Amino acid sequence: MSTETRHHKLDFSGLSLEKAGTPEWDRVRAEMMEVVVNEQGWFEAVYDGVAPELREALFDRSLKELFELPVDVKMRNTSNKANHGYIGQFPGMDYEALSVADVHLVESTRSFTELMWPEGNPSFCDIVHSFGSQLSQLEKMVRRMLLECLGVVKYFDRQNSELTFNLRMARYGALTAQEADVSLPPHVDGVTVTLVVQHKVAGLQVLTADGEWLAVPPSPNSYTVLISQSMQGWSNGRLRAQLHRVMVGGEDTRYSAIFGSLPKDDVMVEVPEELVDEEHPLMYKPFNYPSFVNFTYTEEGAKSNDTLKAYCGVQQDDEVGA
Repeated sequence: MSTETRHHKLDFSGLSLEKAGTPEWDRVRAEMMEVVVNEQGWFEAVYDGVAPELREALFDRSLKELFELPVDVKMRNTSNKANHGYIGQFPGMDYEALSVADVHLVESTRSFTELMWPEGNPSFCDIVHSFGSQLSQLEKMVRRMLLECLGVVKYFDRQNSELTFNLRMARYGALTAQEADVSLPPHVDGVTVTLVVQHKVAGLQVLTADGEWLAVPPSPNSYTVLISQSMQGWSNGRLRAQLHRVMVGGEDTRYSAIFGSLPKDDVMVEVPEELVDEEHPLMYKPFNYPSFVNFTYTEEGAKSNDTLKAYCGVQQDDEVGA
């Protein structure tokens, strides 16, 4: 299979949730069904719902402002979930990331902003909140189509009430060596759906079905959509989390934004009964997202090839009643 046929672009331009059921909606959903359900757990979404000026302001102004702050200030960004607060200060690795929890809520974005700038930074708050809010509309369209493909769209409203949205902003420092360097090793995300936004400098690579790493070039009007582990668990394995990595090299600093939908702290992720049958026996017991994510960073979780299965998988002896 050629690289062109593996790098699928689906055009969400002009679409909104209000257009669910229209011919243009059904066309994109059919393309998604073919790609995500039958072939691979990722695609590129072309989307015009985020103004180019807003995207430029986020990367060219807000992210640079954020990462220029002193380390002790950035380390105020803490979380009860592993890898969801400030990340950085790794020996031999010039990489930092900070996450804004509940980025679609202006009060939460304001709290993050005031944590970084106690004197306030209204422009930063407005840009980050607007970006997160507009991307949440794309995520909801993607997720509704996925549930339609699975025949369980009746759970969409309930799922919306059980999810929140995070925005992780990341910086990869320039390298002196010309060869590429693995900055983030192969992994799958723990969230429900991930949208990766690359700005000018490439780095994201996804693993194809035939075992090749495919580089995803930056695009000013598209977003890389990755199925992640909480969706894999919720869908009883009908949808598979996509393995990906980041490789950077050269003299340019790389900025990216990773937008993710994730279950709220008090939610138990549980497979709908419609997705369990003789052909698809139950694969995952109900699980709590913060506990699962924290498990992935334990010694036991780190050594597992499939942390979701290790944490909440249904064992064979459970299935046979042993």
